Order: sequence, then structure tokens, then C-alpha cells
Amino acid sequence: MHWLDPILRPLARLAVQQGWLFPVVELRLRHAYVKAAQTADDGVATDSKISIMTGLQRRDIARLRNETTSAQGRRQPLAEIIALWWDDPSYDPDGIPIQGESASFTTLARGVRQDVH
Repeated sequence: MHWLDPILRPLARLAVQQGWLFPVVELRLRHAYVKAAQTADDGVATDSKISIMTGLQRRDIARLRNETTSAQGRRQPLAEIIALWWDDPSYDPDGIPIQGESASFTTLARGVRQDVH
């Protein structure tokens, strides 16, 4: 399925830049698969039929259909720190000092979380 690569690479790049972890993106994709299968069958598809259409397990489909909580996931400070490190040109992508007044890991981490020691 190499034809998917031109579609998935920009999505993966965006996800990494935004600090979205793979499990969160995967969960959203699962939701999209279930929604697409329901839409394709005019909203009357059973879990079994959706399973056949998507390759997802029926128990996952039932859980996804009934899920009411936000799938955004918890905040991931480390992922945010890494995304900022790669995006901010004042930080060297090859490495940064642990401590210091400017362009250090500590100042970067404090920009995301105040409880960094």
C-alpha cells in the first residue's frame, strides 16, 4: 500500500510537530474508520458488518461507537517539549545543554511546565 505514503507522511509530520502521540492519532483513525463504514452503509451497519468492512475487531467497534469521552488524550509534556525543540530555530537540533540561561533544556521545559527543577 505504498500509495498511502504521500497521504500519511504529511499527517505524521504534523502529528510529530504538534506533539500528538501515536496512540492518540491511532484512536482518531479508528473512530474515522467506524464513521466511514457507518456512512457507507447509511448508518445501519452492525458491528459485525463494520468489522468486515474495516478489519477492526467487533469489541473495539462497540467501544468506539459508545465512547463519549474526548479522545484527545492527556497532555504529553515531553512530546510538547520535543516538538518545541525541533520547531524553534534558537535551539540546536543536534543537542542542547541541560541548564543555562538561554537555549537550554531547562528553559525549554519550563516553557511547557512550570514544575521543572
